Amino acid sequence: MILSILLLSVFFIVPYLFGYFLIKIKYIDLSILKSEILLFPFLGISIIISFLQNTGLFFGSKVSSIILLLLFIILILFYFKKDDLVIIKSFFSNYLILVLFCIVSAFITLYPSIYAGFPTSFASINNDLIFYLSIPEWLKNKSYFDSMNIDNYHPFFSIAELHFSRFSRVGADYFNTLFMNWLNIDSIFTFNVISSFFCILIIVSIFYTSKFLFKLNNFITYSFTALATFNTVLFWMLTTQYMPQLGGNAFFILSLGLIYKTLNEKKVKLIIPTSISCSALVSIYSEYLIYFVIPVVFFLIIKIISEYKKAKEYLKISIYIFLGTIIVNPISFYLAIKYNLFVFKSTQNAVGIVNYIPFFNQPLIIMGIKFLNDYQESHILFKIISIIIVCVMIFGIFKLEKRLNKLVLPLLAFIFLMLIYLKFINKFPYGYYKTLMFGQLFFIMTFCNGLYYIFKITKRKILYISIFVCVLCSINIYKIIGLEEQIIKEGTLITKDYLQIEEIKNLIPKNEIISVSNFNIDDQHVISYFLRDRNLIFNNASYYFPSYNKPEKKVNFILSDSSNKASDILKLYGEIIWNNNKFVLYKNISGLINIDLQSWNGPENWNGVPTRWTKANSKLIVESNITDGKLVFDAYLPPGIEKRTMGIYCNNEFVEDIEISNNQHNYITSNLRLDIEKKNEIEIFVKEGTVNVGKDTRDLGIALQNIFLNPK
Repeated sequence: MILSILLLSVFFIVPYLFGYFLIKIKYIDLSILKSEILLFPFLGISIIISFLQNTGLFFGSKVSSIILLLLFIILILFYFKKDDLVIIKSFFSNYLILVLFCIVSAFITLYPSIYAGFPTSFASINNDLIFYLSIPEWLKNKSYFDSMNIDNYHPFFSIAELHFSRFSRVGADYFNTLFMNWLNIDSIFTFNVISSFFCILIIVSIFYTSKFLFKLNNFITYSFTALATFNTVLFWMLTTQYMPQLGGNAFFILSLGLIYKTLNEKKVKLIIPTSISCSALVSIYSEYLIYFVIPVVFFLIIKIISEYKKAKEYLKISIYIFLGTIIVNPISFYLAIKYNLFVFKSTQNAVGIVNYIPFFNQPLIIMGIKFLNDYQESHILFKIISIIIVCVMIFGIFKLEKRLNKLVLPLLAFIFLMLIYLKFINKFPYGYYKTLMFGQLFFIMTFCNGLYYIFKITKRKILYISIFVCVLCSINIYKIIGLEEQIIKEGTLITKDYLQIEEIKNLIPKNEIISVSNFNIDDQHVISYFLRDRNLIFNNASYYFPSYNKPEKKVNFILSDSSNKASDILKLYGEIIWNNNKFVLYKNISGLINIDLQSWNGPENWNGVPTRWTKANSKLIVESNITDGKLVFDAYLPPGIEKRTMGIYCNNEFVEDIEISNNQHNYITSNLRLDIEKKNEIEIFVKEGTVNVGKDTRDLGIALQNIFLNPK
């Protein structure tokens, strides 16, 4: 836990100090804002991303990170004063509740990793892990224009969407690489921590925007912050690796707040910090661009129409903000435009990532009462609660201060129209799902506003409402704990067994091919991560990996799951050269790539030796890169049976009949002709049929052990 706190602190302190040094530039003046200390980490993140992303045109972030480290040291030595510590100390005393929210959020979001035994390790319940880890690993060493040497042996860097994603929403990944480079650690140790960091940024962004930019009262501000902090939607995004969207959420609400204040109060000195914030939003999560620009444009139009005498001034400030956003990070702006044009010309309907969420579930999901993946229709009580929530939100919209409503109403109206478009016209469930998450924070804000104005008559009623908000937060925390238990029990926790995979690199030559067998999708992704610089082929590969192709040379090493029961009686690969509680690495002396069992009775343990009974007709499905081999095995008969005849067929061709008796247990078949271009089917027939022994109702043929394919 100490390591997690230290790394999380580094994620916060570094951008904070960069943001702090930034305001010392004479053209940037945040003194007109209250509690500007809360803005420092946002400004620092944006500047760091801009530097790394634009230098990324020429080289990987390792070089840029060294430059930033030297700059950071110089700024600390020459510009940071003792008086600055007083400002930091005052922050903790003035915003104790906010600090407590952040601490609780950090513990909740990091808990699965702490449970795994390595505080900075990753906990996954989503099979996109390789997708998100591959991007920072690529960016820290490669420039934008480095070509991908795609082949069938390096799936970690060969996934189809790497290039596509690397050119769209990579701001958060560049920020991640800074600490990977400075601390000399890999993305699997930073990913969950940076996700937790962005969750904290969302809390700070909501609090600052509500209190100091939108100027909502304390009850609405703290209720909004609490309901957004302790919310199952936020935690669900964390556990499904939506790290870029978490960062995008934080900058989305802050950027809208800064634009609102800059235009309303016509503060020219806020143009630069507003542009810096908008730049970070575009670079971290470019999908937000259309959801950000259109409501802002309508807000500007409304302002011009209602205050036409100030139209020129509003247009001038808006143009400066637009140009400032481009200047701060021109690469990210270009990529965001390119990405959004692509997205709105295509859909992913066939992918089936998510289904449409029933209407009455959506308000419950927004408030964290239901999970994002709850597609079942709600019962009547939940429907009534859902209707009440919507009514409170609608009331809250119209009770917002008129100037604020000029921004919020166009935003929510646009989100509502997008939901209709994605439901009935474009028919894009995943886009609908994302749009709902984009608007979630503002829906919560209007709910809190409506709640306040419905019951604001007396202080006692405000107390009752506060208790209600606490109860709602408690419900969310209870559901989050349940989700964490699900992650711990069913997710892929990166424990010591996974970290030890890297030991394999010291045992085998780099040019050898490793066949990976009998693993689920999440395990395949983790293996491909730790062995990303090795030649790998996967059996039953996940959809992100290239389709399996026969290797040009013999596979000499097989990595298998030591607990997988499908290979229990198969003495597949010969010598074990490395293993732990999860994995086993074989030296493949047979040339066998993979073998599966079909139509066998379940595994048994005979004095420590794995054993299975055949049925009347059992099969071995074999993939190999040898064309000839002999099957070697040990065989035993049921009690009371003296002899049995085993018929052997290979790819529907008769090979031989072997007489099995109680006088002999070791057998070897004649030569089997194998096809290296397909899966070979070896059939074992018990010509006399099966028997039942005692009360055992299973059909028992012949018991086999230690099956092994011996090359000719």
